[in-house]
Amino acid sequence: SAASGSTAAPAAAARIRSFGASAGRATPAPILPPPLPVRRRRAMLIASASRPPTRTWQRTRRPAAILSATLLVPKDPEAAEERLRRQIENGKDTLSRIRWGVGVGALAFAVSLGVVSGVAWANFKNELPGHHYLCRLTFDQAFYLGILAFFWYGKVVVLCLAPMADDIRVTRAVVLAYLFLCCLQEIGWMDVFYPHPWRDWEKLNALNILTVSLTWGKTLILAVYAVWAMARPSAASMQRAMWRAVALWVALSIVRAIADWCTQVVHCGKMVPGCYTVPAQLMVLAMALLGRWRKGMQAALNRAFESQSSRRAAAGVAGLVGNSSAREALMLAGARFRSIRLEQLEFEDIRDNTPAPRLFGMSQPERFLGCDAFVSHSWHDDPDAKWASLQRWRRRYIQLSSHEPAIWFDKCCIDQRNIEADLRCLPIFLSGCKYMVVFCGRTYLKRLWCIMELFTFVHIGRSVDRIIFEPLLRAGHEEDDLDELEETFQTFDATLCDCFSRQDKDRLLGIIEAAFGDMASFNHIVKTIFYKARWSRRMMKKKSTSPDLPARSKKESRRESNGIRSGIGSGGSSVALAP
Repeated sequence: SAASGSTAAPAAAARIRSFGASAGRATPAPILPPPLPVRRRRAMLIASASRPPTRTWQRTRRPAAILSATLLVPKDPEAAEERLRRQIENGKDTLSRIRWGVGVGALAFAVSLGVVSGVAWANFKNELPGHHYLCRLTFDQAFYLGILAFFWYGKVVVLCLAPMADDIRVTRAVVLAYLFLCCLQEIGWMDVFYPHPWRDWEKLNALNILTVSLTWGKTLILAVYAVWAMARPSAASMQRAMWRAVALWVALSIVRAIADWCTQVVHCGKMVPGCYTVPAQLMVLAMALLGRWRKGMQAALNRAFESQSSRRAAAGVAGLVGNSSAREALMLAGARFRSIRLEQLEFEDIRDNTPAPRLFGMSQPERFLGCDAFVSHSWHDDPDAKWASLQRWRRRYIQLSSHEPAIWFDKCCIDQRNIEADLRCLPIFLSGCKYMVVFCGRTYLKRLWCIMELFTFVHIGRSVDRIIFEPLLRAGHEEDDLDELEETFQTFDATLCDCFSRQDKDRLLGIIEAAFGDMASFNHIVKTIFYKARWSRRMMKKKSTSPDLPARSKKESRRESNGIRSGIGSGGSSVALAP
């Protein structure tokens, strides 16, 4: 109406005048908060992407899977390779620092113990001159000699703790040093008790002959055992032989100490203190026979030089690469990285792990970050269940991504003519895949290579959200398989896992112990990965009984494509984001 128009016009004009006046004035600039760091913004985006959607913005927000893929998988492969190279180099630096710290620290401590005990023994001999001072030995002096024996034999234990679990060169050097010290000790003992036994052999009685024979006999046995130990193919087997040699040498030393005491009683014609070195020898014997004690001491030395678990995990990943540099490993992996289309595989191809050159010829060279999934599985699981689970995951992946998945499958992508080179590149192969699909059967948690693949994928810089668990349950034995899986998880211990060869197991356990010091820390980290992935019996059972994706409702398919944390067609379990 005219009245309303006449009323609104002055108000509009007043607003225009006031806006023009405020625009002409010099208004102060608003005080803005400082921008957030890039890492903080990325963490907030990832957290918002992984948050369950609400009803108001569920259909309008960007799918969490796409957002997460954009953040976690760099678009520039060269930048990703550079980041991986720096991570491997940092891990190698950490591993080298641990090696040098433990080795040099143990060696310095052993030398200190040897010097202290040697100087104290020399002062003691000066106070009691003469060859028959043992007949004048008091109990207080015997107690003092027993304390010195702890220093002398303690240096042997500390010296044998110097090499890391995977360092074969340092282990060989320690065996030689131990043999030299033992021979030096036996020569000194002969000079104390029998200065010239080969000249006065007719004056020796039966006990003297027994002690001299024990001395030279145990030295000869130790020398033979040391040579046999140094010929072992791996550092782990060499160290086991070294500790057996220590146990044998100390056991013979205890027998010799008892014979020495009997000889002293006969020679002096009275009861004299003896066997004062036996307590120290029993301590060394316990350390040599009980691996848990010495591994605990080595773990304490390891943590003294590196306490951050993330750096120790990076050191474990770098240990898999071997002695080659990060650039050499990346170049080698770039030339050997391959993938195969899942549609090319048949059931006979996954039935067993018999080498098939035909499958390697079917695989194609792959670029970094071009492989869709790394398939982690155990060859000891049921092949029928594995094939069914593999095809079920394939159908779900095709519907969500609209293309056939390119996978890294060990039988197809490892060159059987040079397996060792491909295994050294395994951390880089894992980093070059977008996802890791774990086909978890009854024996998966019992295979050491499977556990190392899972550990490496997480600590090479990938997220736990990119691990997809697919259960392998035998038809008709689902509950039995779930019971076995749950029991294996609760009692998981990497030392009880199996490998194809003992040499591979020694190498992998050596890498773990070199990085973490003991297996308890590694076991805790592996269990943490499963907990973060929300692995549970209920999730495995639900995924194994869920129908195939074409039979599902449109609402459920739309929820999966919107990025709800349900795994690839997991039916609601929070394991991994859909690709």
